[in-house]
Amino acid sequence: MTFHRNSQKRIIFEDACYFVTFYPKHRYPYFKESVFCDLFIENLKFCKQMKGFLLYGWVIIYEHIHIMIQPSDEFDISKVIQFLKRHISRNINIIMGYTDFTISTRTGSDQAISHTT
Repeated sequence: MTFHRNSQKRIIFEDACYFVTFYPKHRYPYFKESVFCDLFIENLKFCKQMKGFLLYGWVIIYEHIHIMIQPSDEFDISKVIQFLKRHISRNINIIMGYTDFTISTRTGSDQAISHTT
């Protein structure tokens, strides 16, 4: 078990499966539009390919997303979620025509739901 850098709020377990929920800024319902759902799915596939985590399940709801993942040994949960959120928020900003990138995502909760020893 390691603590997240400069914080004791997030505890990272090795070989843990995490249930993560995250929301767009102000819970804006981006995912009512199929283009954003498709974009998220493509970004999730790309992130899985790049970061090598196990993806157990995901659901897209209008104003938030749930995913259940087990990070690889190389990348912890923070790196995986940061990569995923960075790419999806950047792509949504481009589609929406924002150049100052004022729309960002924040994590609602991330919890380890199992731990294998």
